[in-house]
Amino acid sequence: MKRDTSLNQYFTPQWAAELIVKHYYPNLGRNDVVFDIGSGDGRFLRALPDEVTAYGFEVDEALAKVAQSTSGREVIVGDVRHSPFPANPTLIIGNPPFELSLVEDVLTRGYECLDYNQEAGFVLPVYFFQTADTLLKFHEKWTIRHDLMPRNMFQNMQKPIMFARFIKERKTTLVGFYLYQETADMLSLRKQFKTLFLGNESSSNVWGEAIDLALLELGGKATLKDIYRAIEGKRPTKTQFWKEAIRKHLQKYYQKLGPALYGLESNLIESSEPQLAMSF
Repeated sequence: MKRDTSLNQYFTPQWAAELIVKHYYPNLGRNDVVFDIGSGDGRFLRALPDEVTAYGFEVDEALAKVAQSTSGREVIVGDVRHSPFPANPTLIIGNPPFELSLVEDVLTRGYECLDYNQEAGFVLPVYFFQTADTLLKFHEKWTIRHDLMPRNMFQNMQKPIMFARFIKERKTTLVGFYLYQETADMLSLRKQFKTLFLGNESSSNVWGEAIDLALLELGGKATLKDIYRAIEGKRPTKTQFWKEAIRKHLQKYYQKLGPALYGLESNLIESSEPQLAMSF
């Protein structure tokens, strides 16, 4: 039986489902309860050890009947976002339809019923994590790890795919991701500074250009704190890397007029455009 790829649904090959369970969850046992969301015809349900209690969720009644018949597990016909849970899971797994809102809703519900150090593991398209804001929204509650998988493991798959693990931990981390928080912070800066740091025309002296722009707005001289605020605006960033770079650049290339007070070169002030108004 085939999954409807027009709905961004692709069945996990049976052998792959078995290897995923064996690789990521080798210690599943009698005390575990596994939920397979979007169970299709039961690939992950059949891959689980016989002694593990498991339930499937599937909106397609015909697929649910096949999954229940071939796996011997109960398969609930309905949307996992709204269907009653028969128990509290210790693991949520699956290859859900590639709909970001669905995954967000399942993780929201899953967070409420999983204990700490338990997790959800899904086959997902890589584009779910392509932007900083989307990933960091998940990261507010979850430690996230991911491994790339070959897209040609799935017939007619055109998108890069991964196995993503969302682990409920008190202190969350990201594993396998880089520069996401920093990019989100740059995107939160005031517009003219964001353009400097992320625009295609960004120069090799981007720190100096940002400092010049901030000092011009501040009348040609300012404290380090005021320069930070001119760049940052009203939304404080979570990382400090850019502030450290600004501080080092100021100390190396700019006039120090007093304790933590810096100024532009006098000829630059005289030749500059009229002072810009601060706008936060």
